[in-house]
Amino acid sequence: MLKDVNLTSKSWVEKMFYEQARRSYENQETNFVEQTEDQHEIVRLILKELRKHLTIIVSDREIELSEQARHYSKAFTALHLLLSSIDTEKGGEISENLVTLYLYIQQQLIDGRTREEFTGDKNIVNIVADLLEAWENIR
Repeated sequence: MLKDVNLTSKSWVEKMFYEQARRSYENQETNFVEQTEDQHEIVRLILKELRKHLTIIVSDREIELSEQARHYSKAFTALHLLLSSIDTEKGGEISENLVTLYLYIQQQLIDGRTREEFTGDKNIVNIVADLLEAWENIR
């Protein structure tokens, strides 16, 4: 059965990243969210974490594959949390735009990942930084 799997296919890689992010979400990442009841603060913390991990991912410094995978997993988890927190019925156009941005970032992570470097749009860090700044100015 394993011989039928194409280990270089994009879909296999995407499934592995998704699975790793899902496990990370279920096993680890909910702790800091559970300790905070303020939903605005939860989103702020998630955006800060996402910015931190994206900054490392897009940097030119060499990191070990296991560390790289950890940062990708945490970034995907943060994106999953942000996407799942959006209420498109209440949020209207703003929430639809956020979904579009989060999915763009997610796709850049998938398409831009190589063993050697990140080849996607490095501007994703600035996108998240701008979102974080706007979110912090809401209150």
